[in-house]
Amino acid sequence: MLRRIEQEIEKIEQAIAATKAKQASIYHEYVQVFSQALQQESILSVYRVCTQDYPDRFLALSMSARQELQHDVQILARAMADDARKTLDNLGSDNANNPPSQDRSGQAELDTLLAKILEDATDAANQLLVKTHILKTPVEENDALVSLTPAELEFTHQELMTKHNEWRSLHKRLLQLQDELAQQRQNQAIAEAEQTWRATWSEI
Repeated sequence: MLRRIEQEIEKIEQAIAATKAKQASIYHEYVQVFSQALQQESILSVYRVCTQDYPDRFLALSMSARQELQHDVQILARAMADDARKTLDNLGSDNANNPPSQDRSGQAELDTLLAKILEDATDAANQLLVKTHILKTPVEENDALVSLTPAELEFTHQELMTKHNEWRSLHKRLLQLQDELAQQRQNQAIAEAEQTWRATWSEI
């Protein structure tokens, strides 16, 4: 009985190790795709505000001002993508080779951080548009603001959604395996206690 439990524990531990390795690989692929998508969507969002929401204001800029805006948005988008990559790589660990926390808080950690990254990116893009007089103030022109959300980013970039879904699936599987391991270790403790009881038992 005890030997069978030990074999089951060994099998589960191997499955956990394999799942963690796969999850880490998928996570880093996700980070790369997310960063690229953020860079692209930041530029496209500014493009839409300039050409669709306020084309008159964009056209009113001098040639040099338009070129400066286009140059600045590319630099900003690249910087935001780099920052996002570094932040996500370091999520939950000082070791950039580890994925987010591989416990029940992992999904919540990731979702919260993604929302914060996109909120900061949105603010930075809108500040650039205010600086170049395409937007007056975010309060006055709320409907025309650049707005980036995780759901919109994943909807636009199918590969990003696929990677995120793979990560969620592996995270769910990892939690299931951890629950199974905890149960088997409890079974092991019970079996060892019963075995020890029988070994030391003597009739009086």
